[in-house]
Amino acid sequence: LENILFRCSSVTSFNMTATIELSNNALHRLCQSYHQYNEFKQPRTLEVLSYEHSANADTVTGFLGRHQFLTLKVRRIDAERNEHLEQVRFFTKSPPLELASRMEYVEEFGVFKKEVSVYRELMPQLQKIIPNVAPNCYYADERLLVFEHLADQNFRMAAGRDGILNYDHLHCVLKTLAALHASSIIYEVRSGRKLNQLHPEAVVENAYPVGIPETHVRKQNFNNANRVFAEVIKLLPKYQENLDYILVEFPKRMAMLFELAQTSDKYRNVFCHGDLWANNVMFQYSKSSKTPIQCRVVDFQLCRYAPPMLDVITILTIPTSSSFRRQYLRELFDDYYCFMSKYLKQERLNIEEYL
Repeated sequence: LENILFRCSSVTSFNMTATIELSNNALHRLCQSYHQYNEFKQPRTLEVLSYEHSANADTVTGFLGRHQFLTLKVRRIDAERNEHLEQVRFFTKSPPLELASRMEYVEEFGVFKKEVSVYRELMPQLQKIIPNVAPNCYYADERLLVFEHLADQNFRMAAGRDGILNYDHLHCVLKTLAALHASSIIYEVRSGRKLNQLHPEAVVENAYPVGIPETHVRKQNFNNANRVFAEVIKLLPKYQENLDYILVEFPKRMAMLFELAQTSDKYRNVFCHGDLWANNVMFQYSKSSKTPIQCRVVDFQLCRYAPPMLDVITILTIPTSSSFRRQYLRELFDDYYCFMSKYLKQERLNIEEYL
């Protein structure tokens, strides 16, 4: 896009709430990336007239950051010198800069820094191999991530208030998850290096780091959660007969998570999402069906380099019931295996040599 003229010198911003201002350079990079991703015909001139980075009724202010809309008003002159006035909407994520205590938590946890590394360095490489796994990210720096707005393409979350996903949705997720895992294997094969060597910041273990002091934010989170679980266990009748034993053993068993989440020395490791529950998947549907046709996984704040079963068992456990799993778990495992086999075969790789 070197022949495109970007005119951003007098861009006007409209902010409905305290938010991040975008520099002319940032707007230039955003527009350039947007056109490259979508393979648009190169315009002669692309001029950003104004932008609005704002909250509205759909905005979510999460504990770990702010979710907002970014709207650009653009004047484009095509190769035939025809003028077009366009409006493009994006979805943005930023850390809670206005809350000092929250920022301290985010920085110690390392979640935003990690997600920036994923979208700026690793995800573009993986989506070149197998696309349409995660939303396209058009801009990433230490304070802001700018994505395609999936809701404008009729993507939405599927689970109701119970957080449950049915078989069709899980089948769809497993296909996308297999694409993510397979692309990381193919990437390693092509490069001849391990993913944690190529992109260490993108897969550093921040959810269950080993060797941390008791004062670390994640150890405090973990211990507080165990105490809450223990109080709930005390109230459940089915545990009363062995209550003393359970209360002693429960924190020991839970502590195994710190070991199990690490990169394996025995099993094949892949790029894992690390936080797969119903709200971290968005589905797209046809107009005439409730069955999803595709999905995207979002929120790569807890990703890791680990065996793929960690992701698979998470998405097949959290948004399902025990009765559902008794009926469908083996079938869904087979679905995932078939998808992985198909993706690896496209690269002439035999799944039995990798999983």
